[in-house]
Amino acid sequence: MTQNTGVCKYCGQMRIVQLSEDKFYTQAEIDNIAVSECDCDVAKILRKRTMAYGNLRGKLNERMPDEHIDEKEKHIKNLILDAAKLMSETYIDSISITSGQESYSLSLTPKITYKFKIKSTEVESMEA
Repeated sequence: MTQNTGVCKYCGQMRIVQLSEDKFYTQAEIDNIAVSECDCDVAKILRKRTMAYGNLRGKLNERMPDEHIDEKEKHIKNLILDAAKLMSETYIDSISITSGQESYSLSLTPKITYKFKIKSTEVESMEA
């Protein structure tokens, strides 16, 4: 192991980080390691959001496995995951998507967990 100095991009704190000797690291990678270890409030929150994203990804893969859903559902699932990834990295707290008769909403709770809802609004109509 070697040591190098990285900087947290959120608070500017310099940190000494441990690096593997068998890999070359760019300064950006070293700074990302510093962020992942920093104890500033923003870095802590974003780490929790990243963990919540991983949990959501796992739950969505359980509920909507790619081999059991159609193309439309795959696109919606990917859109939800892309949005969740952005939410984990920024200050976006909720999104909603409507497709046909289904509505999908995703929000981050104050406890930094994702809440995902699917609503189906089946409309009954008749033609005579």
